[in-house]
Parts: sequence; C-alpha cells; structure tokens
Amino acid sequence: MIIKSPHQFNAPTNYTLPEFLFKPIDIASCKERVSAPLLYPADPEVTGRPDAKPMSLVDTREYAINLASALISGSTESGRKYSRGDVVAINASNQHDYLACALGIMMTGASVALFNPSYKPVEIAHQIRMVKATAIITTEASFKGTQEAAQEAAKKGEDGLEHLTEVPEILVFEESHASSIAKILKVGKDELPETRTLLDNVKLDPKTTTAVFCFSSGTTGGPKAVQLSHYAMVANVIQASYAMLDRTNDPLIDEDNWYAHGRDVLDGYFITRLTETWNTAADSINTVTEQISGMQLAPRLSRGEFHIDLLPLFHCYGMLMGFMGLHTCTPRLVLPRFALDVFLSTVQRYRVTFSFVVPPILLALAKHPMVDQYDLRSLRLLSSGAAALPNELRVAVEKRLGIKTTDGYGMSEMSPLVCSQNSRDLDHYPGTVGQLVPGTEAKVIGHDGQEVGFGEEGELCVRGPQMMQGYLNNDEANKSTFIPSIDAPDRFLRTGDIVKINSEGYVTITDRLKDVIKYNGFQVPPSELEALMFKEERVGDCAVLGVPDSEGTELPWAFVVLNPKTKSELGDDEDKKKQVEKELLSFVNERVNAGYKKLRGLTWLDALPKSASGKILKKDIRAMVEQEKLGARS
Repeated sequence: MIIKSPHQFNAPTNYTLPEFLFKPIDIASCKERVSAPLLYPADPEVTGRPDAKPMSLVDTREYAINLASALISGSTESGRKYSRGDVVAINASNQHDYLACALGIMMTGASVALFNPSYKPVEIAHQIRMVKATAIITTEASFKGTQEAAQEAAKKGEDGLEHLTEVPEILVFEESHASSIAKILKVGKDELPETRTLLDNVKLDPKTTTAVFCFSSGTTGGPKAVQLSHYAMVANVIQASYAMLDRTNDPLIDEDNWYAHGRDVLDGYFITRLTETWNTAADSINTVTEQISGMQLAPRLSRGEFHIDLLPLFHCYGMLMGFMGLHTCTPRLVLPRFALDVFLSTVQRYRVTFSFVVPPILLALAKHPMVDQYDLRSLRLLSSGAAALPNELRVAVEKRLGIKTTDGYGMSEMSPLVCSQNSRDLDHYPGTVGQLVPGTEAKVIGHDGQEVGFGEEGELCVRGPQMMQGYLNNDEANKSTFIPSIDAPDRFLRTGDIVKINSEGYVTITDRLKDVIKYNGFQVPPSELEALMFKEERVGDCAVLGVPDSEGTELPWAFVVLNPKTKSELGDDEDKKKQVEKELLSFVNERVNAGYKKLRGLTWLDALPKSASGKILKKDIRAMVEQEKLGARS
C-alpha cells in the first residue's frame, strides 16, 4: 500500500538552487525584504572575524556571483577554471557567508562537498579522494588539518580509492588570512565584465546535476557520498518551507500555489494559538534598537521572527534550514558552534524567537542548572531533528521552560526532510514525527518482506522529488538501498527505520532496523527502554544496545550518563553508584510489559559518543564493548 502526503505539489524542474533562491531579488514587490539584513555574524570573540558584516539576500547574491566569477575565470592561485564536474569542498564550522560560498560554487556548475571540520586529516583525505575535490574552503582553526588532508589525498592511501594527481588548493574564510577568500572575491568582482558571459552560459539540468555531496553511513556500512541534485534541493526547500510556515516569515515566492493550503491552516488554527507569542516577540524587538557587534538589527518583516542558526551547515539538515531561511527571508544569527552559555546568552540578548536544535541541546535545556540564569521568554518554539527525540525529553523542556518542541524525520539521502510536525500536531498527534512533507510517498515493508497497512510495523520506504540521485561510485550500496533498483522510475528508498503510519498519515518511528536487539529470538526495541530511562530524573543521557553474550544472543544493556547534579553528589563512592545502578535498572524493568525486554545490565559513561548533528554513535559504543573498554558483563 502506497501512502501519499496529504499535500501534493509539483516540484519546479527549471531552476538550479541559486536561480531559485535569488529570483525574488528581481521582483519589485520583494525589494524591501531582499535588501534587509538577513545573515548576521556572531560576535567577533566567537567568530574571530572582526570585519564580518551582516548580509542581505542581495549581498548574498553579490558574494556568490563574485566568487563564481573568480572560480570560473581561473583567478585563484592554481589558475584552474572551475566548471561542471569539478568539486569544491567546504571544511568549516558555521560562518555567516557559508551559504553564499556554497551558492557561488554551484553557479560555476561545480558541486559542493560538505566536510565535517572535526574529522581527522586521514578521514578528510578519504572524503577528498571519494569526491575528487580540487579545492577546499576552510577556516583558520581548521587550516592546518585541511592542509595535511589535502596533501595526504594526493598520496596513495589504504582506502582503495584513486589518489589525486594534484594537491587541492585551499582558501580561508577569515579576511586576515593570507589565503583569504576575500581576496578572490575582489578579483572576481573586478573581472565581472569579462566573466558575466561565462556565467550566463552555464546551463545545467537541475535533475541530473549534483548540487551537493554530503556524507552518510546509509542503512549499512561506512561513509558514502550522497549526491543531491539541484532539483532535489529546490524541492526540499519548498517542502520544508511549507511544513514550517508557523515558524518562519512568508516565503518570497509562491509560483504554483505551493503554500496555499498551508496558509489556510496558518490563518486558522495557528493564528489563534500563536498570535500572542508572535506579538510578544515582535514587541520585545521592534520597540528597541538592538545592537549586534555594533550593527543595527533590522526591523522585523512579517511576524517578528528572528532565528539562531547553530545546526552544523556541513550537515544537510543545517544547510537545508539555512536555504529555507533565504527563501523565507527569515533573519538569523549564525553561531560557529554550539556552546550552552553562548546559546542562552544569545537568545536572551537578541530576543531569539525560534531555533532548530538536536536532542543533546534539548537535554541541556531540560536539565542543566545554567538555564535558570537566563530569560528565554522570547523563544516560542523549537524544532528537533537529526536524531530521535524521546517524548519524555520534549515534555521535560516544556515543563521547565514552557516551550513546545516539534519533531521531524529525515535522512541525508532525502535532502533530508521526509516528515515534519507542526504546532497543531503536538496537541493532536504527540509522539509522531508528523506527516509526510508535500509530494512525498511511502510504503511500509513488514518483517516478511510484504507491504503492510495502517498501524502495522515495518521498514519505512520513501520516494519524492527530494530523493538523492544515488551514492557516488557505490553500486553495492545503491543496489541495497533502492527497490526495486536505482534505475526503476518507480523506485523507493529504504530508510532502515522501523515505523507505523496511522490512517491520517502520521508517522511514528519505533526504532532503527539495525539497532533492534535480538534477544533469545525476540526483538527488543531500544527506543522503548531509552524512553523509560529518560523518565528517571537522575539520568542525563542514555543509549540502549544489544551486548553479545557467551550464548550467542544479545543482552539489552543501558549505557548511562548521570546528570551533573547526581554525578557530583555520588563522586567516587562506588557503593552509592552500585545502589543507583540497581535503582535505575529496577525503575525501567518494573515498567516493561514483557520479560524479554528487561535490561540485563548498565554501564556508566562520562558522555555518549555523538556525531556533529547530535546523533548517538552506537557503532562507537559497540566498538568499545568489543574492545572490552566498557566492562559490560553478562
């Protein structure tokens, strides 16, 4: 049974991503909005960029054009003329001009590869080889590691990939650096009279041209390069903007009535429920002159929205939300990285109205004592993504701060958004990740390989205009991910996630297929046990895995991080720790409805290994168990 989103739309096929995002600049009715400051840099002590200035959408286009001009004309130190087929990587923390940089690369016809700057040089070298990057844009903090990775990529590695024949050139965001991107922006601007024709002659097929390479482990195996076309990215910007009309300014353009139904909902339910919080946020900002590092904060246009960007832009979740911000002209302050004190002070100082977050941030908001020192009343809504959100965590944040948190679901292979909750769903369908975003279809495959109906559990398979082109140069992964095949016009993408979908199309994620514990022939969903553990107030964070025992089965096992207060109280007293361990195990096991689901043990950790997007890296915990570093026992 194929389940369709209740909201259908036709994704435009005639725009590259830069063309789509910059089109409103040439529309007279959009003039005021596109000229207003939109992307604000954080304070210089946070960014290390004292000369950084806020950018409007007009400024963003000018930056992108100047960069594209320099790249396409061979004005960088290497003299290379960039075009379709080339790949330029960005290996950097969040910058207020990160998106402008990415769009400029795309305007040459080249693709952008998103690297995680926290990776080791050998890992980055592997990704450079994988996509054959010819240039890398980075920051001063990551310059040395990027340089080492670039040199390593030109050597024969142990990863079986072909090494590069030339060392990729490196550019740096900071204006003061010898290899600053600012220098080539000036050259590109000076050369525009000659390069304009070159740029105008860049003709791309949005459906077949890769805009972005991001990296994913997929449903199995190691890192894979996910190819996202311009068509897919444009579609997902529209889908995300529709799903989040209750927390952004109005989209700049609506060519095919993409947002008509969403606006009807907004004008009814949401206006009734949210007008008061919008007005409170707007009054707190519009009646005063705010200063951001000496820069005037532009008056709010539309609903008084002002966001904080802290999701990593090298993750497609963060990048999509950034592009959605451009499409809706929703002003935002861009933080290079998350630090709780900086986040809290920024919300208080600039009256931030909304933020996309990940569960570790919500965990801090729910339990960290520092939160009580700040005024967060301007925050009216949060949205979580990138990792599973326990309902108990959502409830804890609302109980403490009065702030609701919506959830969503996506994966890099879908650009990434697949499902999204809105504010209404929290009242009527708690515990779900919302409905499929417009134009998306799904089916659920049971354990026997057959399609199942409403309310039945199985693996989620999805398709839509936001679906990836495939994994780069990885036939094996493509074969196992697409059904019936990558070449089939009616293909679906296997997500590896276990779900149930009700008759109204609301999706509930029950677990990750590869994380389900197999205990004595029974299937134990870790998420159920994790949700119970989170209800215990002494627990700061937790993950439940299957730990192999001598009889060849998997034991449900909890890996727990205590909250700071409890950890301080226990200190090094092993007897007290053992007592708390017993109490936590009893707390969970008394609440499960089947004996085979009971936790068989618990291991203390100082912190859970997590990706930059906040996803718990259970494979890293498994690796430590296998190396007997965690003292797991049967």
